[in-house]
Amino acid sequence: MRIQDFLRDYPEFAIAEPGDQSRIQAFFDAAPMLTSGISIRYERRPDYFAFLKLQGDLSYVFLMRAADASIAGLGTLSFRAGLLAGSPERVGYLGDLRIQTRDRRLLRRWREFLAGLVTCGPRIEEFGGARYFQTAMLAENHRAENALARGRDAFVYDPVARYDMVTLLAALPCLGRSPPPGYFCRELGRDETSEYLRLYGEEQLSRPLGRRLDADELRRRSETWPNWRDSKLHGLFHDRHGLLLAGFLWNPSPLKKIRVEGLAPLSSLALRAIGMGAKGELPVDYFSFVATAKEFRDNSEHLVAIRPFFRHLWSNRRAAFLAFADFEGQGWARRLGTFLRSSTPLRLYTVRSKETPRIVVDGPLFPEFEMSLV
Repeated sequence: MRIQDFLRDYPEFAIAEPGDQSRIQAFFDAAPMLTSGISIRYERRPDYFAFLKLQGDLSYVFLMRAADASIAGLGTLSFRAGLLAGSPERVGYLGDLRIQTRDRRLLRRWREFLAGLVTCGPRIEEFGGARYFQTAMLAENHRAENALARGRDAFVYDPVARYDMVTLLAALPCLGRSPPPGYFCRELGRDETSEYLRLYGEEQLSRPLGRRLDADELRRRSETWPNWRDSKLHGLFHDRHGLLLAGFLWNPSPLKKIRVEGLAPLSSLALRAIGMGAKGELPVDYFSFVATAKEFRDNSEHLVAIRPFFRHLWSNRRAAFLAFADFEGQGWARRLGTFLRSSTPLRLYTVRSKETPRIVVDGPLFPEFEMSLV
């Protein structure tokens, strides 16, 4: 089955084309992400599709149109090379899921489309046999969760993990900024990339659903998006154990900008205190593609170095703020008491057809997930 064969059963849906840019941007302007504390809008001008190209070698933008041809719903699907219990596995990511309609028929068709996409996915030639799809939702986005839940007769969404999108807003003055004896932090040289990839690869092999990341993928990112060349690898080292933790510090702008549309009073006062208005761009660097050594994962005493490591990242950031994903049980954010920060709770799911076996996520090893996909 080809993707166009699949779409014949869903005439309300179409694959977006470059000519849809202005309508897509207008749709996102009218559909910000809402939580109890913040309303944010992702802006991907002038090319909405460019950021998707950064995520993988194949991506789609699906539009659901109302009777008047306006956009009533939108979703993206991108693919990457993954690992399932150490073996190659094509993985899809469902992102940017937005609905702007009260039409019950369209709401029902939206759910049917998602169900069909997941259940037919392994048979769609362009998808390369992908059986598993990931998606992340704001913990307070009950509307999106209900939209998935109502389709459970056709597919299953398995809760994988809870995590917080933590944004560090300001570093408070404090003593003890230096790492404890035996630890040190620094930027990795390009000649050390292979050591980072080795560490990353070993950890991914241990994950229930991991990611394949190699020199070719890093090269593809640099060719797809020149700004990726400005990304920097930073690591936490120990005198005896070597590299314990490393990841990329990078900025998604201008392909993706985060704009604040509204804040709760307390958050608004916090941003104003550091010189930012209650509305406008939230300039943020991401710390992601994180790799940890087994020594670090197995010995909680190394967590004493988390705060000075994030002090190091803070000193090396280019944007005003710094964001990272803190998974439940990981506990990094609570060790950063010397930072003014905000947290947005999210949930990560694996979505599959009922015929596809469930991935068992057990133990303290957190799932691989690139937070910038949200």
